[in-house]
Amino acid sequence: EAAVTLLLLQPKERLLAELPHDPSPDLVRLIAAADPLRTLPELAWDVDISLERVKTLSQHLFRWGKARIVPAISRNSMYIVHPLAELYREAPTVLAFYRFACPQAS
Repeated sequence: EAAVTLLLLQPKERLLAELPHDPSPDLVRLIAAADPLRTLPELAWDVDISLERVKTLSQHLFRWGKARIVPAISRNSMYIVHPLAELYREAPTVLAFYRFACPQAS
């Protein structure tokens, strides 16, 4: 099985705020821990939820249009950057990727 991860399509805070009044505690923990640099098994370990439950919750988020299930991001991955992507030096995504790709420089 290929290593896949959960890619949220909106900020965690907004997604958590949009959940129903009494959401599943597992879903809340998964959203809070979601990180495109962590595979689904790693996320399951991080939040102490079974891998099958993480997969089920990830599928729900996908069906609701709140997340995508994508190949896990690694240091060896190659990507095409959207022409309108925020690539200014202090952009949160740029800083997070730089910390991941170049930990010795952080």
